[in-house]
Amino acid sequence: MVVPVDLTRRYVAEARNAGADVTYVELPDEGHGYSPKGAALALSAVGDFVGRCLAARSRA
Repeated sequence: MVVPVDLTRRYVAEARNAGADVTYVELPDEGHGYSPKGAALALSAVGDFVGRCLAARSRA
């Protein structure tokens, strides 16, 4: 089942309102794969997430 982007945006807003640290990257021109630019943006977001997780673990 494909989740409409509006529903995803609502989930993100609700998670942020609940205090969650959410990174949401929308790639409007992408389909079932990434263009080189889309891949770079997606990988950058994943890298930032992993970096935050590792930094949090090192402080614990």
